[in-house]
Amino acid sequence: VRVHIYVKNMKDMVRFYNKILEFPVVRYWRYNDGDGTQIDLGGNLIELFSKGKRNYSNKNYYGNVSLSLKVPDVEKLYKKISSKNINYTDIVKNPWGDSSFSVTDVEGNRIAFFSPYIPKEKYYKVKKS
Repeated sequence: VRVHIYVKNMKDMVRFYNKILEFPVVRYWRYNDGDGTQIDLGGNLIELFSKGKRNYSNKNYYGNVSLSLKVPDVEKLYKKISSKNINYTDIVKNPWGDSSFSVTDVEGNRIAFFSPYIPKEKYYKVKKS
């Protein structure tokens, strides 16, 4: 998955994802007509775009993204994140079979992290309504 987030402040957003959450930058570009940064979130990419002709300047929105990312060990990640000076929720055990928590980045986007606590066969079983 590759998700585009159009940002107001590239420097602050890269700092949040790379320095605070400790996700690696895999590529970046800086041009007069638009900047971009790709961040690896466990095999999925977040692409941060500043406004500019190069980066789809016809977009008229920022923020308002909500992502849910499956991680191998949500408890371990929660312990790491809870030591940071950022906004995060308590970890919860959800009735549908996973534990999760979320963080909010500096521009108000929500990133939820989850790990199933029930067997994969039950977690991914489709139920008819």
